[in-house]
Amino acid sequence: MLGRQLAHPTGLTGTAIASLMRRANGRANRLSIEALNVTPTDAVLELGFGPGDGLLRLAKLTPRGKIFGVDHSEAMTRQAWRRCSRLVHSGHLQLIRSTFEKIPLPDHSVDKVLAVNAAYFWHDDETILREIRRVLRSSGRISIYVTDAVQMLRWQFVHPETHRLFTNNDLKDMLTRAGFAESAIDVTRHRVAPGVDGWIATAEKK
Repeated sequence: MLGRQLAHPTGLTGTAIASLMRRANGRANRLSIEALNVTPTDAVLELGFGPGDGLLRLAKLTPRGKIFGVDHSEAMTRQAWRRCSRLVHSGHLQLIRSTFEKIPLPDHSVDKVLAVNAAYFWHDDETILREIRRVLRSSGRISIYVTDAVQMLRWQFVHPETHRLFTNNDLKDMLTRAGFAESAIDVTRHRVAPGVDGWIATAEKK
């Protein structure tokens, strides 16, 4: 049940899951955003924004830019809207409830894409990453964070029906299959919590 809620938070349980996300994802969010090299005028898309912590951090980095958030969970969209309503009303942030297989943004419309703890649920990763490439501008950059597969195997809520697991090579292969040049991909290991290591994969669109 917990694995399914992490994949698609719903109802009151989904709201409680959001609190866990905020505590668990703090350092992973910060490091993954740092890896994007965001500039003040960038248009940035976050896929799977959860309760909105990443959106708030991105908004501070883009005072003359634009933030887009796409999530398929109604519960997370409502919670992020409440936390980020000022940004939505100002036009700085646009929240969109949608699947990732068909991102409702024009071609070449964003400079950076962030996805933290989302790729576990990309069961059609090639379609999603090709959509990301479509909306990225030339020289645009993506940053993906996942916890290391070996560590996730120890967690009882992780199950093949809900979670895909990744090594560093899995991330590289996934990005290469979607059309990112191998020379433009970098995967680095990071400690994101006591006893928890993960991978941050970045890739640039050539």
